[in-house]
Amino acid sequence: MQQQAQGRLSGRVLLLATIWLVGNAWLAEAAVTDISSNPLSTASGTVVRPNVMFVLDDSGSMNFSFMPDFLGYGSYMAGKCRASNGNMTASCAGTSQSGQNRPATGGDPPVYSPLVNAIYYNPQISYTPPINPCDTSQTLPTMNATNTDGWRAVRVVGHAINNGSCVQNSARANILTEYPERAYCGTVYNSSTRRNETVCKRNGIDEPATGTTNGYDWPNNTFSSGRTINSHPHYFLISPREYCTTSQLDVCTLRTTPSATHSLPAYVRYCASNADAVTSAAVSGDGRCQDKHSNVYRYARYGIFVRTDIVPEKTYVKYLDRVDCAGSVCTYAEEMTNFANWYAYYRTRSFAMKSAAGQAFATIDNNYRVGFLTINPGSPVAENKYLKIDDFEPRHKENWYKKFYSSTASGGTPLRQALSRVGRHYAGVKSGINSGMSEDPVQFACQQNFTILTTDGYWNGAAGITIGGGGIGNQDNEDQGYSRRVDGAFDGGLPGATNTLADVAMYYYKTDLRNDMENKVPTTSKDRNPAQHMNTFTLGLGLDGELSYRSDYEVANEGDFAEIKQGLRDWPVPAAESPSSLDDLWHAAVNGRGLYFSAKQPKELISGLRSALAGVSDRTGAAAASATSSPNITQSDNYIFSSTYRSVHWDGDVQAQTINPADGTVSEAHVWSAQAQLSGGGRNIFKFNRDTKAIEPFAWDNLSTAEKVYFNHKCELLSQCNGFTADIKEIANSGENLLNYLRGQSVNSGETSQTNKPYRLRAHLLGDIVNSAPAYVKHPQFNFIDNVLPNYQTFKNEQADRHGMLYVGGNDGMLHAFNTTNGHESWAYVPQFVMPNMFKLADKNYGANHQFLVDGSPQVMDVYDASSSAWRTILVGGLNAGGRGYFALDVTDEDNPKALWEFCHTNSYCNRWDEDLGLTYGNPIIAKLPEGNAHAGRWVVIFTSGYNNVSPGNGQGYVYILDAITGELIEKIGTGVGTAESPSGFAKLASSSGINGNAHIDATLVALYGGDLEGNLWKVNLGTSIPAITRLAKLTDPNGLGQPITTKPEIGKVPKVNEPVIFVATGRYLGLSDVTNAQRQSVYAIRDNGISYNGRALTPRTITHGDTTSSINGSELDWAGGGWYVDLPELRERVSLDPQLALGTLTVNSNTPQIDNVHSDGCSLGGTTRVYQFDYRTGLMVPGATHFGQKLATGLSVGMVIVRLPNGQLKAIITDAQGRKTTIGIDTAASDTVSRRTGWRELTK
Repeated sequence: MQQQAQGRLSGRVLLLATIWLVGNAWLAEAAVTDISSNPLSTASGTVVRPNVMFVLDDSGSMNFSFMPDFLGYGSYMAGKCRASNGNMTASCAGTSQSGQNRPATGGDPPVYSPLVNAIYYNPQISYTPPINPCDTSQTLPTMNATNTDGWRAVRVVGHAINNGSCVQNSARANILTEYPERAYCGTVYNSSTRRNETVCKRNGIDEPATGTTNGYDWPNNTFSSGRTINSHPHYFLISPREYCTTSQLDVCTLRTTPSATHSLPAYVRYCASNADAVTSAAVSGDGRCQDKHSNVYRYARYGIFVRTDIVPEKTYVKYLDRVDCAGSVCTYAEEMTNFANWYAYYRTRSFAMKSAAGQAFATIDNNYRVGFLTINPGSPVAENKYLKIDDFEPRHKENWYKKFYSSTASGGTPLRQALSRVGRHYAGVKSGINSGMSEDPVQFACQQNFTILTTDGYWNGAAGITIGGGGIGNQDNEDQGYSRRVDGAFDGGLPGATNTLADVAMYYYKTDLRNDMENKVPTTSKDRNPAQHMNTFTLGLGLDGELSYRSDYEVANEGDFAEIKQGLRDWPVPAAESPSSLDDLWHAAVNGRGLYFSAKQPKELISGLRSALAGVSDRTGAAAASATSSPNITQSDNYIFSSTYRSVHWDGDVQAQTINPADGTVSEAHVWSAQAQLSGGGRNIFKFNRDTKAIEPFAWDNLSTAEKVYFNHKCELLSQCNGFTADIKEIANSGENLLNYLRGQSVNSGETSQTNKPYRLRAHLLGDIVNSAPAYVKHPQFNFIDNVLPNYQTFKNEQADRHGMLYVGGNDGMLHAFNTTNGHESWAYVPQFVMPNMFKLADKNYGANHQFLVDGSPQVMDVYDASSSAWRTILVGGLNAGGRGYFALDVTDEDNPKALWEFCHTNSYCNRWDEDLGLTYGNPIIAKLPEGNAHAGRWVVIFTSGYNNVSPGNGQGYVYILDAITGELIEKIGTGVGTAESPSGFAKLASSSGINGNAHIDATLVALYGGDLEGNLWKVNLGTSIPAITRLAKLTDPNGLGQPITTKPEIGKVPKVNEPVIFVATGRYLGLSDVTNAQRQSVYAIRDNGISYNGRALTPRTITHGDTTSSINGSELDWAGGGWYVDLPELRERVSLDPQLALGTLTVNSNTPQIDNVHSDGCSLGGTTRVYQFDYRTGLMVPGATHFGQKLATGLSVGMVIVRLPNGQLKAIITDAQGRKTTIGIDTAASDTVSRRTGWRELTK
């Protein structure tokens, strides 16, 4: 099911146009079922566009051509020299990077090495020209020989352009023969002798002992006078002489190749003493040397510098990312062009930011509103340093690039004031530091407001201010509200941690920026604030703070950020002009519910900014019910397991949380996250072998010839293929490469711009989990009394130590099995009938072309296998919109599954098949056939034909009965309703089973009940030799149109009513046409006494809505009339979640989507949820209850699970479309009732 709420505010213009075109299709009942290929909350198109302010650091340091700051020429020493023979150069002994001794200069090996200076030319990177601001579909000219007079006229400032004429107006430089390098000379020096190696020495060329071209030998005591001379382009790499065990580079050994224990190369380490820096012996252990430079660790300990000169008649290594090189090596022309592109477009911090950010924003369109601002815009804000937030359509986009590219760098780094300026702008302030920013960017109450703050260094300067102009103060010093430690926001309550950048971000996150607007901003489990607020993303240029950054910090279970959340450490107290201010930059993104990125290279800059922009467009959502470790909550058995997904990225997560046994509320802290642990190596992924009927690894060598076709030669079907070279197409067309990618290998995945990486880059391996409700299974829970050997109790004893497992389907094409002890993926399974669509997961445009795959909810049951005289625990799963098939596995041994069968709509994929099987939205019933049936006592799996069982298929509704172990089709029973033009849509079933209705001791079926999209409620009588299907009721709205049934009925035994009572609700939320449909929907209770009822002939009830509660009224009920019904009061109100009956109370969730044409504030595709609690005996309010219905404050709901607390109270835990959970009490009357849920078994919904 697709009951989705507002995850991000999108889908307005296109969505409304679409739904008005198809909106009458449902009412006409004459078309195939409209089923969205995306969760409805992420439909494309937009009216309410998110605001994004890009804030550029234009401080003076952005002009620097080196990074980090301690490499600065003229004031800091860049090197501890190492000669070509591997020894330290004596003349450099004692120099450090703390301001004393000899300064470094451009041309010295550390400054000309990308392994030390992150800004310098890196031969591993393809430097592509930036976007042309006058035509954003094109780039500025590449600096090849043709465009630069053979590299004698390379642009000095590549981004310089006349904004009127769009003509580049940069000065030119001859880098072919006049590229600067540093020579060190003796006392005799003149221009005629500067290249004489006996007078002047150049590093990497002139070596006193051996004449080799490696090393950092100069200056020394003899050759100490530095001179800048003309040369050709060149760079230095470093050959490590030490390898270490950890990324901190503290435990190391002398060696030139990695070992199993020492695998991390030490290109440069920073030591606490000069002695450790200069020694040729190994230096290892705490407190001596490390990876980061600081005031304590300031003595550089390098490997051996290796010089490369870019000169004619040589070729150069083609590194993996060098997509600019056509052959197996890079030619001189290719290397010079790449170097010249770096020189013109990436040579300084500012150049690199402009080129990289420009590429990141190139694909952004008018689905966003984007503005531009610098951190030093003046007061009033200068026109050339500010561009208002507006739709990012072509003209505004061109102006944005022109302002960006023409920005110049000077001044300090007042990040706190800059972030305050944007927050105040979103609050509508136009005075003070916001003077000159007159346009109001906020248009709607549900509009999201984002800031992307970029910087190259430590903040300083003016502090942040509030909306009213006061001081920010300390906004995150209490472990509560929006500054909880569990979120990583709490600053630890340390003294001095006030007026920080993180405090500014927190203030503008938690403060309602628009008191005159309703609080309608969409929320997620991460971003819980519905009031108008600012989200902050921050990007630093690869500098290190006191904490160690890792790109997966949000989900990692270890590392500095994980320790902050766990209370094992606190954020450092920030101070201006110090490394702690970089940690504050990170903390600001956490407080602002954005993301922090630390990027040293252009591709990391591009990736970070694209991730930030994706973070604007994607939102975390949920679409399925949770599972609990037990419906009977205790202090030791109180886990709840939930799934979420992210749009655009289309990845997912499964998380474990705990339920408070006292009140049923769910802790927001996660016990574990499956996403954080899943890696591509060593996974156990299986498939079904049609020939052997056995399970086998999902690996290339195990695929049949037919299966290999699903993965081979798919490049032409991928949107990115046209931009590939022949060798990259060959990689992409390899079925083995594609299969390995689907298994989790990342070697061939990359950003859209990385044309040497043929497959889509995934932030996480676990695919989106949308409609698949997880199934929790541990040791056997039933007390079956079957007269078989071995009996069930023996099986139960044998399996008593079985650990908990969680089974859930993912739209990465796999059923996943997670160990609930720790969230580790034990194994996964790929059904064969999803394989033909799995190649689409590699498409780099998949964000806009999502595909459902294994989207159904697995069902698990213990069955007896008569053929082997053994009990087994089996799992049966479907696909929902992912396809037309079911699969069955034996999961008795939870860590070692066995295949049983696959059943689908064609023999192209399955040995067991039937063409009338449609999209498998049904819930498999696993049980025994009753006496009177020709197969009495046989364990079977039963499911329906589902949706859109056409082409092939005749569209009629069917019930399939299969042998549980073999998958043999025993019976196919038709309703006779439906056509190929208008399929009936027969999906979910409810089963009546057990002695006196007690399914806990007897799984023998009595009858089945289910509904279709035409409003037919069917009963399947299995107790005859030929099972019969009859219509129990026809459910119609007041206009006589059939009401769609998409939920599973409930079955109850009402006192003084001799027959079962079937409870069913109507409505659907499957496709775009459902959003605006205003057909009246209803809830029914129907007596199964052999009469076929018209739902309108039952006894009516009336619901009346208040603001937050609802009441119900009606006359006394006489069950002789067949039952009761009630119409839902609101237009578009429908039931798309399964009603649940527990201890005599029928709990029904209704959802009412909101749409633009009804709500004038432009905020839509959210909606409301109401929860009704019926006394199932009367259809009225439960006696003694305080109210009948209540309106939840969280939007549309997607799942509900009912639990019983130790005090006996029932609680419903309701999940909304953003993954949030609300706990409400279930009122129950003094019960003389029997419901289908008797026994409260552990295999929960």
